[in-house]
Amino acid sequence: MRLVERSYTQRGDFMTDYNKLTKKEVKKEKDTRPRYFVNYPKMLNFREEPGGNIIMHLKSKEKMVFLGTEDEYDGVKWLKMEARGKQGWVMARYVEMV
Repeated sequence: MRLVERSYTQRGDFMTDYNKLTKKEVKKEKDTRPRYFVNYPKMLNFREEPGGNIIMHLKSKEKMVFLGTEDEYDGVKWLKMEARGKQGWVMARYVEMV
């Protein structure tokens, strides 16, 4: 049995570090990461870092997973997400929790 690394969120909840688990192990763990969707009528830029290069575009209503990190860049709140198997950043004002 392998130990699973866990950490606390800012609210004090347990959060599993899913990046350190295999896909099979993730299926065994209950994935409690918050789900969000794109709430923007056009394509949303999915970036390498807040305000950085665009990795891909996300469609309206496309779902993603919040990875527990927030940042502020140029007065704008950014959230680190996982979408289509990639990690990146989106502007918080264009996503909504499921």
